[in-house]
Amino acid sequence: MQRFKRNSLRAATMVGVAATCAVLGVGQAFAGTDVTVKSRVQLANGQSQLVATGIFLHDGDDWQICDNSADGDRAVIAVSWHTPDGDLRTSTTSNTGGAGTCVTAGYGVDIAEGQEVVVQVWHQDGADGMPQDIARGIGYA
Repeated sequence: MQRFKRNSLRAATMVGVAATCAVLGVGQAFAGTDVTVKSRVQLANGQSQLVATGIFLHDGDDWQICDNSADGDRAVIAVSWHTPDGDLRTSTTSNTGGAGTCVTAGYGVDIAEGQEVVVQVWHQDGADGMPQDIARGIGYA
């Protein structure tokens, strides 16, 4: 009988803690994930050449676009996410600095924790050029 009371007390305590967490909005912490996306050009010999690298960093919600090729094209990253209200936001950043340079953006952006972030990276000729060799990845803020 005493064992039954003890188990009943434990069960009641667990239900009470769960209810308190639900009411207070206390949940499991979510660890975001970084993502690195690489755009590559397919060469005639069957190999590929890295032309642009985009990185989303969940800690700070920043991103970076690096130009990896001296081809005269700009490297571009587009980062998209939904706000808590359901609105889709997309931020596009270009790197026109040439091979071996990187540009960081996203300062002041606050993406909700656990929110899916879609990262697309490509290269293009000039500001109005067509995106080429688009690569895509998903991370979480």
